[in-house]
Amino acid sequence: SRLSSTINELVDSHDESISRMVELEEDVATKKNTMEEMTDVLLDQQSVLDRNIEDNISLVMQLETFKAENDGLNSTIQDLQAKNTDYADELENLLSSLKECSSAKMA
Repeated sequence: SRLSSTINELVDSHDESISRMVELEEDVATKKNTMEEMTDVLLDQQSVLDRNIEDNISLVMQLETFKAENDGLNSTIQDLQAKNTDYADELENLLSSLKECSSAKMA
């Protein structure tokens, strides 16, 4: 009776412990699955970030190339403007000479 009661209490306690262990194991399994899903999401996001970094590096390199090409074009424009100014001065001098020749012939 008293021994039987103690045994029953021990059996009940043991059953409760087993039940609690099963709950904890299920909780751990659920948390493990959640962690795996979160890890997958993080890996996907890291891949996206890596691609974005690669794209940014590529764009920076293209921008540097475009800047260099732009500098070259600006230099060419300046050279052409200087030549244009020289040609305009020469043309003006020729026109002046022609006017002088014309005036001399008329006189």
